[in-house]
Amino acid sequence: MTKMPAFDPLGNTRTSQVFFQILSGKKNPKAIADALGIQSPPVIQQLRRLQKIEVAKLGEKEGKLQHYEVDFEKFLLIFIELAVQKKTHPSNFHPADMRELESLKNSRYFKILIVNYLKNQGLTATVEDSAREFENCLLHSRMLDGKREFDDSEKQEFFDKIRKWRKMAQGKLTYAELSFQHALTSALSARTGEEFNLNGQEKR
Repeated sequence: MTKMPAFDPLGNTRTSQVFFQILSGKKNPKAIADALGIQSPPVIQQLRRLQKIEVAKLGEKEGKLQHYEVDFEKFLLIFIELAVQKKTHPSNFHPADMRELESLKNSRYFKILIVNYLKNQGLTATVEDSAREFENCLLHSRMLDGKREFDDSEKQEFFDKIRKWRKMAQGKLTYAELSFQHALTSALSARTGEEFNLNGQEKR
């Protein structure tokens, strides 16, 4: 698994806004700053943060304007990990299943999916929040309800993996759901007249 820094730029709103702008086709600090209605120096600071975690890299230079690009192989792997971590922990997946999901980073159709999913995110969204909502989107997508056949083998493989991801997500519980399940079990197994302190332990 990719080790993220203590301060995660992808969980920061301003850094995420800059990243969304790159996805939308704004490749240099001035274009990004103009789109966000801010000055260029803060944008450059956010771009450096994105470079530090290797999801953005230097592109071509046009005169004095330095262009930036997304390092999709690195970013898509991080996105998959963030999306999976929404529910309990990636260890809930069999290692082979996790490797199969991570292989989506090499799919151009997965890239198209994620770029279009992210580039229309609101000004208050973060990349991390968007990733953590991804499994909910899978669970509610009717387009994934039934099997489909494609002439393009790469598209078929992408579609089948997305459907498998959805099936695995259906069988997972969030931390909150696990906590509720444990609390409900404790309540239903408690003996009549039992009293508990705030730690849930029986009072003596």
